[in-house]
Amino acid sequence: GERTNLQVEVTNDSGIDWQPSAQSGIYVGNRWVHSDGKSAVELDGRASLEKGLAAGQSTAVELPVTAPWQGGRWLLEIDLVDEGVDWFKERGSKPCLLELNVEVPAVAGV
Repeated sequence: GERTNLQVEVTNDSGIDWQPSAQSGIYVGNRWVHSDGKSAVELDGRASLEKGLAAGQSTAVELPVTAPWQGGRWLLEIDLVDEGVDWFKERGSKPCLLELNVEVPAVAGV
């Protein structure tokens, strides 16, 4: 349940500019996935690419992340999402996967 902010650098390696539309926006987002690959927390943190991102350009954003309450090995999947449209991974982009060990502190007297 601990919360932190991650610095994430995003690079637009495509040949087109990413522009937010009036109906949606482009965000860096994360999901928590069990070590067996099953999704556990679909909607954790979001950080907006408010002005979009031109082809070939990079930008850094702060992504708020909240650790799962259950300890153990987890995958933190960081991807882009065109809100209300689709995750970039669903369109062929490769998300960033970080394997993490989440520790739950011992409670005194238990």
